[in-house]
Amino acid sequence: MKKLILAAAAMALSTSAFAGPKWTYADVGYLSADSEDDDTDGYRVSGSYGFAELWHVGAAYNDFEVEGGNGTSGGSDGDFLELWAGVNPALTDSTDFVFDIGYLDGSIEQGNAEADFDGYVLRVGLRSYITDNLELHAFANSRSIDVDSFSPGGGSSDFNDIGVNAGGQYFFTENVSVGVDVIINGITGLFDDDIANFTARYSF
Repeated sequence: MKKLILAAAAMALSTSAFAGPKWTYADVGYLSADSEDDDTDGYRVSGSYGFAELWHVGAAYNDFEVEGGNGTSGGSDGDFLELWAGVNPALTDSTDFVFDIGYLDGSIEQGNAEADFDGYVLRVGLRSYITDNLELHAFANSRSIDVDSFSPGGGSSDFNDIGVNAGGQYFFTENVSVGVDVIINGITGLFDDDIANFTARYSF
């Protein structure tokens, strides 16, 4: 009986230990945002590669469309590429600290006019498994963006802001998951609505 009790306790302890976040994955997402002035939707394809149990690099392509109020005017569409590299030291067996440095480059079209933008992003936060199937994350972001004017000869404008995003991934299997990421206070002057990104992910 003692052996059975000890074996059951050992099994319980082994199944309660969570693995750390997976840093090599590919996912596709649907972007959605609503406000009093406009509606935004689009898609996002991204991936990340982790190595040496400490570092990661990633890339994402975002394509979005902004529809003016009542769907009548003020519409625009655009896309941008994100690249980032970061460090992810483990704080516990199930939680990683995250620090990323990123670059983004893209454009927005409005009617016959087009504006290009690029800039840099710093991100700091946490990724953590709270159960065997559920991972949560939260980040603070600082962005510095340079935007060329829509008007010919209009020069450029600089935007700086701080935003946050939080969400999670639910794993149906060790590799397959779905999730949501809520982005609050996007890039000022470009797409500053609160945006939800619904994702389907495969982790390697």
